Formats: sequence, structure tokens, C-alpha cells
Amino acid sequence: NLPRGHYTRSEDFRRYFKAMMWYGRLPLHVPKEKSDPLLPLQTALLVALHLEEDSDLSLLWEEIYEPTAFFFGAAEDITPGLLLEEAREFFGKEVTTDIIEDEIRMREFAAYLHKNIKPKILSEMAAFYPGQEPIEVPLSVRFMPQRFVPDSYIFTELVADRVKTYQGSRDPRPFTWGMTQLGPMRVFPRGLDVMAVLRWTEALKILKDEGDTEYTNYDEQFEKMVRWYASLSAAERRSSVYYRWFELFAAYKQSDAPAKADEEAWDRKKLTTALASWAELRHDAILYAKQSYTALGMGVPPGDEETPPPPLHLAVVEQASKLYAQMASCARTIAEFSANEDHDNPIRDTYLYFAETLDRLDTLARKQADGEALTADEHEWLWNVAGRLSYMPRRLGEVVTGEADERMALVADVHTDPNTGQVLEEASGDPARLYVLVEIGGKLYVAQGGTYTYYEFKQPMADRLTDEAWQEMLGRGQAPAKPGWTNALFGR
Repeated sequence: NLPRGHYTRSEDFRRYFKAMMWYGRLPLHVPKEKSDPLLPLQTALLVALHLEEDSDLSLLWEEIYEPTAFFFGAAEDITPGLLLEEAREFFGKEVTTDIIEDEIRMREFAAYLHKNIKPKILSEMAAFYPGQEPIEVPLSVRFMPQRFVPDSYIFTELVADRVKTYQGSRDPRPFTWGMTQLGPMRVFPRGLDVMAVLRWTEALKILKDEGDTEYTNYDEQFEKMVRWYASLSAAERRSSVYYRWFELFAAYKQSDAPAKADEEAWDRKKLTTALASWAELRHDAILYAKQSYTALGMGVPPGDEETPPPPLHLAVVEQASKLYAQMASCARTIAEFSANEDHDNPIRDTYLYFAETLDRLDTLARKQADGEALTADEHEWLWNVAGRLSYMPRRLGEVVTGEADERMALVADVHTDPNTGQVLEEASGDPARLYVLVEIGGKLYVAQGGTYTYYEFKQPMADRLTDEAWQEMLGRGQAPAKPGWTNALFGR
């Protein structure tokens, strides 16, 4: 499996990626039918017993699993520890080789596991046939499973075989369209699906305008996902940094446009920013987030003319107070998780510094929103905040990086469709320059700054992109076009 994301930066990273992808993706399936082999489950139990008996190995497993669970969430596939726990509950005693060799009892145990554990994300090849009920996600034990992430579950539920045949007649076909042996179906999701489930009205409007909802059962499945996400408890929404990032999208959605801005363009700017940030999230989670698969269908205006005084650097901050406050809370949670007894803890100190920076952005955004004038010192601080943030990684000490880390452009494959032999790539590009008309001290100015660009495109399964390859495509002018709905932001 080709190393991607941050794992291309050194040989050690590449080896780690390959090993962890093997441990996370290799399923030892729990048999469901009598004809299904029992050996994978027996093997899994033997591995689990060996892991428990070796205290050093068990501790190492925990040292990898716990921090990755903090950032990316818990596994939905069966871990070795959970398998042993369930086995002792079912058999009522210690698991021995005699029990593992007892085919009748082991098949009863397999049925028990199927009844009690139901994963949600389809993340491997699975075929469906005409007239079948929707595929049940295969149940398996994995040594170090990839993690349940909400967007992959949303994707599983919004493509074939949950969503059925294409009902439209557009030419060209929608982005999500693809041919299966059972006919044209929704074989690709879109990042917009995720934002629409998070109740971004603009995202759903674009999906409808571009024909990506014109499939049998899409509306029902979409409403099912909206209800599912809305039903999550506060604890579930804060159960990992990954989940908390989704709450940041919701907070950002509620932020106000500048008074002089075109509201429609600003809404799409916010949506672009959220999607590009989500692409970065998937990039950072590429090794640990459980990727979704489609089931395999089988046959049968200008500013004031007066120039501001040269000595004063004027600056404005985007009015997204709720976003800054929630990001600061998330940063402090990471700092707390990273804390230890060492007085010198660069990870903890860096995240606390980031939280303090966000606190001040929150304060200044609220001051702006209330119509209060910022002081010269506050303008100067805002003017320099980008430099402070860009310096943050250096506070961490020695970090393995490469040339690709010097650029904003990142890419991650987030979904696989075996019907077309392609993957869905989500990417942020090089930053664009944003111009916004703002009022400072009763005068109009054109403020400018950097903003995200966002890309969504398909790529052959055998040629999943690395950051280096993506940045080279951008540099050569060979990148695919940005989504059409972002055109409202450029050249206005």
C-alpha cells in the first residue's frame, strides 16, 4: 500500500505506514454462514491470547492505540482485547485451546458476536446482487483497527448499495454517477454530502443543482444521516479530536459575513474553507480513519481612495467567535492529553500558546462585532498573527518534515469504488487571495488575505496521490478544475 499523507517524509515513516496499514486493514472475518471458514476467528483468538500474555507487547499496543484513539476515535472493528472480553463473557471461563478447537462452540460464539457487534462502515470489497437486501458490513477482528469516523459512515450510507439507480437524464452525468453491472448508480460520495448532513443549506443546494441527489433512495438515506448526526450526544461529539473538528464546522457555519460582503459569495467562501479544512483532516487521518467503499454491483467593489497612514498596519479578523472559542477548547484538551510531569513539554506548551492566540482572536472578533474600534496595538497584533502561527511548529523541537510540508496543498483519498476502479480524492490547493470590503474608523478599505482553495476529483485506485505528486500537478498546471460551484468566488 503506497505511503501517503505525512508518511512520505522519511523511510521510517514509510515503513510505519505500511505496517500499520497492514494491521489496520487485514480482516480476520467472523464467520456468519456454515460455509464460511472458522480459521480466521480461531487465529484471532490465538493472537489475542498471545498479546495478553506478553505484557511488554500488550503495553506497546496500548501506547499506540490510546493516543490515536484520542485523536481519531475508537475502532468499530473488533480489537484483540475486545475479542477476549467477549469470549470470556460468552464461554463463562478462560479461553483455552480446547475451546478454540471446538467447532460447534466457536460457531455459536461467532453468532453471538454477530448479534452484539455491528460495524457501520463498509471498508472492503463486497458484492451485491439484484433483489438483495443492503449488504451487512462484514464483521472482523483486526490487530490495530482503523477508526470509526462520521464522514466514512455518511459515505457508506449515501452510495450503492444503500442508494440505488440514477434517475436523471443530465449530460454530462453528475460527479457521483458511475456504471456498475447493475446499471448507473451513485458510486461516489462528495464532500458536500458531509456538509449537507451537518445542515449547510448551501451544500445541499449545490448537490441538487448538480444532479447528485437524483438517485433512488437518496433522499431517504440523506434524512437518515441527518437524524443520526443530530441524535449524537454531547459526549459522542467530543469523544475525539476528529469528532470535535466536525463541531468546528458547525460553529464556523454560524459566523457572520462582513457587513459589506456579498452574502452568497461569503457563504460559498465559508463552505470552501470548511471543505478544504476537512480535506486536511482526512489527510492527517489517512492511516487511521476507516475508509469507505462502494459496494460492487454484480450482474444479473473598490475601497476608499484615502490611503491609511503608513505607520499603522490596519487589520481585521473574520467574525467567527464561536469557532475561535471551540478551537481554543480543543487545543487545551490536546495540551492536557499531552501533559506529563516534565517541566519542559513542547507539545503541551505549543497547544497552550495556540489556545491563548485563539482566545485573543475571539476577544478581538467580539470587539469588532460590537462596533468598537481596535487599538493600534491590536491592529499590529492581528497584522503579525499569521507569522506567529506559522512559527508554531518550530516550538515543537525536532520534527521530521519535507519540502511538501512547506506548502498548503495537501491531498487524501477518502473513498474507493471498485466498480469504476477509482478513488475519490479530496484536496486543498495553494491559497487564493481574498479581497473583502471592510469599514475601519468610518472609512472603507479593501482588506486582503489568504483563503483556502478546494478540489474534489477521481483518481485510479492504483495511483492514489501523495502530497508530492499533487503539488507537482499544481505546479505544472495539470490539476483538475476546481468544483464549478466555487466559481462564484473567483474573478468577482
